[in-house]
This record gives sequence, structure tokens and C-alpha cells, in this order.
Amino acid sequence: MNKLGFYHIPKTAGTYVRTILDQFDITYYYHNLPQGNEPETTFTIIRDPIDRFESFLNYILQESEPRATFPKHLHYVYQDKSITLNMLIDVLTDDEINILTNIGYNKLTEWNKVDHKITIDGLKQLLNNYGYHYKDIDKVNVSKKERGSFSNDTKQRLKILFKEDIDYFKMLLQNPQHRS
Repeated sequence: MNKLGFYHIPKTAGTYVRTILDQFDITYYYHNLPQGNEPETTFTIIRDPIDRFESFLNYILQESEPRATFPKHLHYVYQDKSITLNMLIDVLTDDEINILTNIGYNKLTEWNKVDHKITIDGLKQLLNNYGYHYKDIDKVNVSKKERGSFSNDTKQRLKILFKEDIDYFKMLLQNPQHRS
């Protein structure tokens, strides 16, 4: 059996994956960025960049304190639960959105040194291919959508900002076991 290592891209079902990987001798690299010289074959779970960012915002807005990368002039959003994701995106500048996606979140393209990039639906097949077999377990959602979902207008704005990541994601979907 080949040894595997898992890189957890934030907001890509990592809690669910971790419960599966705990059954096996698979190295868990947390949210660290890959170097490309790991001793085992590495894999990660990928997710649509806009869906992932929506989940990320909902997740961090559940935290008790704003993260250091969250714009100071918007810290009040943490207390005012009536502010939706769309309202937040409307007041964030493009630069502020880019800061949020580059620090503590990392764009998908930054994970390019991982050997296998798959969607959550490909996890069982990948693990089976490497000799790791498991029974399905219930998925856990740690990001409640308390602030709602992105509107089509918000998604259109983010498609422009996330173009490089979206293009990379689409390319990976065409070859889900893409090797860098």
C-alpha cells in the first residue's frame, strides 16, 4: 500500500475527510501549503472557489472575534447578525476581498504542488485506488449559513475577482486526478 499525505484546503469538507483519514496511516498536513517534495503521494479536496469563499465567510463570521485579516472598519459586522454575505461583499473593496482570500484561506492555485486534486465525490475512489477502504459516514457541516448565500450579482462580481482560481478549478475538473 502506497503511503498517502493529505493537505486540507480550508472549507473543502476537511472535518469529514479527517474523520475518515483517522482510520488510516495517512499523514495529515492540515492547512499547510505543499512544498512538492513530500515523502508520500499527496492529495487534497478541491471545491468551487465561489462556494468555498461563501462557506469561508459564513464560517469566520461565526467566530467570536474578527480575524486579523478582516478589515477593521467592518468589525461591527461580527455583532450585527442581520448583515448578510451580500451586504458584506457590497461594502468590501476588491482589494479587501483579495486580502481575505490570500491570507488564511489561500487561493486554489497555491495548492498546485499536491499530486492529486479531487472533489469530495472522488475521495472514496482515490483511497480505494491506494488500498484504503472505508464505509461511508455522515458528512459534518461546520459552516452554518447564518449570513445566507451569495446572490447572482455577488457571484458575478466574484467570478471576475476569482477568475484565475475558477479557470484552474475547471481545468482540474476535466482531469480530476491531475498531477502537477
